[in-house]
Amino acid sequence: MSVWLSCLGVYNMGELKDRGTEWLGEIPDSWRLSRIGSVYELRNTKVSDKEYPPLSVTNKGIVPQLQTAAKTNAHDDRKLVKKGDFAINSRSDRRGSCGISSYEGSVSLINTILAPLGEMNPRYYDWLFHTIQFGDEFYKWGHGIVDDLWTTNWQDMKKITIPMPDLEEQERIAAFLDAKCSEIDALTMDIQAEIDILEEYKRSVITEKVTKGLKLNAEMKDSGIDWVGIIPAHWEFERGKYVLKYIQKPVKENDGVITCFRDGEVTLRSRRREDGFTMADKEIGYQGQEEAGWMC
Repeated sequence: MSVWLSCLGVYNMGELKDRGTEWLGEIPDSWRLSRIGSVYELRNTKVSDKEYPPLSVTNKGIVPQLQTAAKTNAHDDRKLVKKGDFAINSRSDRRGSCGISSYEGSVSLINTILAPLGEMNPRYYDWLFHTIQFGDEFYKWGHGIVDDLWTTNWQDMKKITIPMPDLEEQERIAAFLDAKCSEIDALTMDIQAEIDILEEYKRSVITEKVTKGLKLNAEMKDSGIDWVGIIPAHWEFERGKYVLKYIQKPVKENDGVITCFRDGEVTLRSRRREDGFTMADKEIGYQGQEEAGWMC
């Protein structure tokens, strides 16, 4: 369901019509349509993170630079972000990494920074730009060799059509979504706490069985390995270099980029989740990988 349609139960928006913009679908007939380039202008001011605090552009918005973010020595190669600016990562593998900034600071050059041209409710547009539909439309206007490294630049982005309710309606929609989504987030936190407990239990079961075996009364011995501890007396152990082989393979044309998570998940970057990985400004040194290979 579209973000604006979720508000229909709050007040009457009037008749809905298909205005010819595929990614929007039906919208209230009273709303105007405009291109992003008529609502925002490009802010392309280079600054140093020594003068402007470093920020990270994430799928949860613009936040002080994450500890997991890859650091570079190019302190002067940053872009200025002011409060109220919209920042979005231009690369497809960071889809959904965007937001209206509540801070003044600096971000990496891969991000596109937009300053509002007129009066608006930034929270409304923050919700709009985080919809899956906008993410898909933003991706559609991009260019690149492979999907993982697809980039949408300002010259294309500014042509995207977006809805423009009047200011009062923007404020009402933003207030509704702020309140409703806060309720949902509170429920999610309770559910996540239960999931975390189950995940911890699952990890403990896995660790016990792969290091102690299935027999509860088996005779045990000290493995001599700190992280393993005691093991069944009849088990043997071997160094990794005798059971694993180090290989380097060339990258093939049209190969997708793979992401390895700290919890063991290995997936194509285009399908990865939005947490548990380190964001890098520059990426070099790729190598090929065959199915069923082991990576670390």
